[in-house]
Amino acid sequence: IMEENMNARRILAVSIGVACFLVCVITVALSSIYISSRVGALVNYMEELRSKISKLVDKDKAVTSTTALCEPLPPDFFPAFNSTHLKDLNKISASTEDLCLQLLETWNAKQEVFRRALEQRQFTASIAHDIRNPVHGVLGIVSMMQSDIELHKDKLPLLGETLTHMSNLLNDMVDLSKIQGGKATHDAKEFDAYDTLHEIVTLYQSKIASTGGTLSCSDHTNELPLAYSDPVHVQRILSNFVSNASKYAPGAPVLLTAIAATRQQVQSRSFLPRLHLNSKLSDDAPYWAENGSLEDDHYIVFACLDEGQGIPHSKLDRVFDAYQQARSSDKYQGSGLGLAIVKGLAMEMGGGVGVQSEERRGSLFWLVVPSTSRTARGRPPLVESSLSEFSQSAKPFNKCHILIVDDTNLNLMLLNHFLTKLHVTSDMASSAADGLVLLQENPKKYSMIISDFDMPGMTGGQFCQEIRKDHRLCHIPFICVSGSQITSKEEEIYQIDESMMKPFSAKKLQEIIARHLNGPSKWILLCDSTDGTRDLSEVSL
Repeated sequence: IMEENMNARRILAVSIGVACFLVCVITVALSSIYISSRVGALVNYMEELRSKISKLVDKDKAVTSTTALCEPLPPDFFPAFNSTHLKDLNKISASTEDLCLQLLETWNAKQEVFRRALEQRQFTASIAHDIRNPVHGVLGIVSMMQSDIELHKDKLPLLGETLTHMSNLLNDMVDLSKIQGGKATHDAKEFDAYDTLHEIVTLYQSKIASTGGTLSCSDHTNELPLAYSDPVHVQRILSNFVSNASKYAPGAPVLLTAIAATRQQVQSRSFLPRLHLNSKLSDDAPYWAENGSLEDDHYIVFACLDEGQGIPHSKLDRVFDAYQQARSSDKYQGSGLGLAIVKGLAMEMGGGVGVQSEERRGSLFWLVVPSTSRTARGRPPLVESSLSEFSQSAKPFNKCHILIVDDTNLNLMLLNHFLTKLHVTSDMASSAADGLVLLQENPKKYSMIISDFDMPGMTGGQFCQEIRKDHRLCHIPFICVSGSQITSKEEEIYQIDESMMKPFSAKKLQEIIARHLNGPSKWILLCDSTDGTRDLSEVSL
């Protein structure tokens, strides 16, 4: 499909170029005819003037008197050279200038079309290679495991890494298509920038430490105001920054930081020296930046600073373009879509992005998002956890029973496997209608419902609405999973408690279950003058 799209784009590009060329030829031909007619008129005028001067000279050859030579010329000596001739000359000059500009613009547009077509062709070849290679590897590993699963079970981690790479690649392609098609959306809400930074540190600290580097967060981030943007997009952008730093600057220290800034500071980039934090970058280091609408007065600037090899000045303006790798080399893998997606998401959120870099001194990538004027208070201390604690923290769930609803058997099997690891029992239903039957048959059996959002017939959202109508079931936490992000507006409309985007990990599932089933106790005050009513309500609760 991608190759057919590329052929269609190449045909379209060539058609546009041919059309522009024909328009230019017709324009040149018509302009030449017009210019020739006007120049002919001017030539006739000059010829008439020359002949009159010649006659005057022949007539007065014998005249030697200065007075005779100074006699005034007859009134009809000069041919009529009125404002029409001047207008013609101005029109010819303007038309020639406009024609040259149009030709230059057409040529530049054609060159840009061909450059984009070449980049997309190279990108298509790269993507085809990046997809075929892991598919070939997956098929090979599956084939080996079918013959002797015990002998080849050590290949399972490699299989997981390969499928994760393919999933990330496909997600990037889908996201870039949404951005280029104007379909990208964001779900703005208040969130704590401090928590977001420390989540990124927790996620990537061990990965960067494995390369000999360090990942840390600056101390002054706990004085930031609350950000008002899409926390999922912000976390994804910062993850991209940190991932690039670990790839291009292995073994080097990486620092995450964030500062508050006003609209004027964002527009003038006067905040840059505050982000250097004793790094090797100089205050006047070259940079490239682009901002969106900037309609707010207060902003937060997230930044990722590394001391890697840096980026050449000549390539800074191409860093955030699609299909580009400014620090390109054979040893670095990637599709070149990550920073293009970052830029598109930042523009969608009404903020901005930028990069400042010097070769052999390091790089600084930043993200600008709107913020409120309120500062977060009472932050809890950061609690670090690891996957090794997975089984121990799963013990409190051993009395839970969860209903899983999904129209895909593979997803049902995967969710059931995750829940079994958490010591949670579950029932499975292949449609929302079947799930409703199980719930109505035994409404007190289930502690939680996990349902797919996009299902044929009754969707996950409609399924949740039906549950909320039943007073016996409306209290059950409802979690939706989907291949695309479910916005907070959709969660509010369908009364969904929380959502997860596929693919998700067992740890993510564990956190959500703990949040909804091991949360704080809920107290209700009963006020009634009748003892029997109070007792009945207490028993019901």
